[in-house]
Amino acid sequence: MSKQPGRSEDRSGSIPVHRDSPDFSDSAQFVLPENITAVGIIMEDGLTLAAMRILYSGEIDAGMLTPGYFQVPGRKVIHTYVNNSGKRHHSAQKGVYAFVELLINEAPDSNEFKEIPGAFKFDPRGESWTIELPLIATLRQIKTGYSVDGRKIPPYSRANDDQYIEVIDEFIRDEYTDSETHITIKYNLFVPPSYMKKQEGLADLPLILFLHGAGESGFDNRSQVSSYRQVQEYLKPAIQAENPSFVFMPQCPLTEERSRGVFEEYGWYTYITGSNGQTCYTHPSKSLKAVISALLHNIIPNYNIDSQRIYAAGHSMGAGGVLAALIERPDIFAAAVSFSSAGMFADEMLKRIIDKPVFFTVAGDEGYDIININMPIMMDQLERLGVKLCRFTGANAWNGILRGKDAENDAHSCIAAAEEQKANMIYVEYMKGTIVDIPHLSHRASFENAAIRRWLFQHRLHQPALKMPPLKETLLQTGTGSNVPAPKIAPLHVGVWGMPAGATAGARTVEDISWHYLASPDFCDREKFIVPCCIYTIGVTTESGIAIKALRIKYMGNIGIGVLKPENFVVPCCGIARVYVNQTGEYGEEKENGPYVFLEFLQRDPVLYGEISRSCTLLIAVRQVDTQFNFDGKIIPPFNKISSGQISVSST
Repeated sequence: MSKQPGRSEDRSGSIPVHRDSPDFSDSAQFVLPENITAVGIIMEDGLTLAAMRILYSGEIDAGMLTPGYFQVPGRKVIHTYVNNSGKRHHSAQKGVYAFVELLINEAPDSNEFKEIPGAFKFDPRGESWTIELPLIATLRQIKTGYSVDGRKIPPYSRANDDQYIEVIDEFIRDEYTDSETHITIKYNLFVPPSYMKKQEGLADLPLILFLHGAGESGFDNRSQVSSYRQVQEYLKPAIQAENPSFVFMPQCPLTEERSRGVFEEYGWYTYITGSNGQTCYTHPSKSLKAVISALLHNIIPNYNIDSQRIYAAGHSMGAGGVLAALIERPDIFAAAVSFSSAGMFADEMLKRIIDKPVFFTVAGDEGYDIININMPIMMDQLERLGVKLCRFTGANAWNGILRGKDAENDAHSCIAAAEEQKANMIYVEYMKGTIVDIPHLSHRASFENAAIRRWLFQHRLHQPALKMPPLKETLLQTGTGSNVPAPKIAPLHVGVWGMPAGATAGARTVEDISWHYLASPDFCDREKFIVPCCIYTIGVTTESGIAIKALRIKYMGNIGIGVLKPENFVVPCCGIARVYVNQTGEYGEEKENGPYVFLEFLQRDPVLYGEISRSCTLLIAVRQVDTQFNFDGKIIPPFNKISSGQISVSST
């Protein structure tokens, strides 16, 4: 973190400041920022820095620090206000908190201003998962302001000291170890106000179990929340006022088998491999069983939860997990929504849920064959088993671009048609080309749709949850108790889903598989990882001020040339022209390897001088957004850090 304004320090090669600089620590004359918080919100397609909250050492009048007083590299300041509560959007006549609001782009599927999460994996063959990198930004006050009592507020340049992600940081984070599977499940739990503990006199509220996709598996107990917009959709004050509810969001742990691409343990469901080497139907995994155990033994007993209104929702791997959860314990769940599911199940499994209300959606141009081929096949399978299913495809497909009332009205008419047909399951395809950017992310439109949300909440079990036994392993065999052949299933990259009748002899059951759950990586382990230890900005003096020319990152190990490329990094407002390495740390010197990595910029970011005989520090954030592998096999994991110093070079 940078020092507070005015606390000068001598750094060899640093850009000089005036030696007669005032003593800004003199509280009789100056008001200084004591803490800066980066405030983030979850947009439809990712995390966005929305505001900076500054705690000053004295009160400031409203209208004193206008937007023109501040700069945030790469962003536009649109509004400022003060208060004493520290709450966003609360404007007052004066206060010690100042908020700097930033321009954001709320258009669906817009990547503008979004914080790119880190992608991490153990080795080049392994599967990636998401790491939520911290919000780090630089705030510059470029003019002198005045407090209520007339003290000066001098210019400064500082990084945020901490962060607050709206909605996400309102969750309770905890973990639960299942006594049967011995698996520890980390989870987030949203608890409505006044419901922090179970007590008499409170009305019981519904609960939604949300299962994330494969990319959010891991250890941080955050990415399963921060990567999904639907958290906000179900927790917005207006929605909670209409349908107050608990939201339970577990994180699927990772296994060594899965990191090597072995599909026998795949998140919320399991692929069972037969003696012929082919991959059979999916089945509830041990991880999912541990989640259900946490729900039954740790969540429901401790809160006022309506056991007749427990719902399941999920996307991608989580969508298949939703069906697996209903199959495992159909007595628990009143209804479910399953968006872009890849799971396929034997007839005997699906027979357990043919009376359940389930809402399916998928993009008509879904990019994964195992989804866009298998979902219609599963719909055929459900209808063959007697499910009353209403489909909206072809000319009746939905427009995935629509949001708000337009999308809600279209969905409402379709739901009304399904109810008229007495259909308990609904299958919707979005028209091709209407899910912008990535068709697999069609869940964004589905979770935002208020009509689907109301459809979910209207369902309830006819009686409190039964003590129905969990799924038995004998149901793994296709065609058990039926002469109907197994449905034809699309090929999977590692084999074929489904086996012909009679081919299941010798199939491995869930209990035959030994899993080795991975622990959170120790990034300080020098034998495995190379991480940055310090970052310096390289500046040049221009007529309009100081400009950033490059960044120098020193890693804890030698990195080969070409290992790190411009596309591996994000620096606000600075395009990266090239990346090179050397052993000496000298700017402009390029070698085959070395601990110093230079990011040279396409453009310079001018830094305006403050009014009190001092220049703003060249603080800037740099984000490595994905995992890279060094020539010696060591892992270079993602990071988001602020520069720790600055170096001047000759003017150009």
